[in-house]
Amino acid sequence: MLECWVERFTREQGKQGVNSVGRFAYPFARVADYVNHSFRIATATALDRLLSADRLAGKMGERIAAGNASFRGRAGEKLRRDYTAFVLKETDLTIHACEYGWCVFQTETARCGGRLAPDPAGRSPAVCLDCANFVVEPKHAPSAGSAISRSCRKRRF
Repeated sequence: MLECWVERFTREQGKQGVNSVGRFAYPFARVADYVNHSFRIATATALDRLLSADRLAGKMGERIAAGNASFRGRAGEKLRRDYTAFVLKETDLTIHACEYGWCVFQTETARCGGRLAPDPAGRSPAVCLDCANFVVEPKHAPSAGSAISRSCRKRRF
């Protein structure tokens, strides 16, 4: 939205408009950089946890747990760091947290209908449980189980 406003403003104001917009656009760019950096750190932390876990549930969780043996423990620590750095640099992978698990977000397989991130309107325990992107750690299991039970009771399954 900011970019559209800047383009329209510069068209209307010409060269002088570019100079005056620069004063205001700089703080917005700094905030966007900070948010992006914070989000990448959160994704890296979540990816490290998932790669080092020996037990995971959910469709994506089962896939990760089946292939992450070389990343576990102290022996896999450097490999995990290198792999995480590679993933953050070369892909657009994002991992989103919720109270009942993780979403290793991929647009093509997202059941919630999100385009860039999970759609909060389409996100629910029943939807996430059946999604190919869903991961449950042992710490989320009680919460996931109770959230799914509440969802089922509301819908009278």
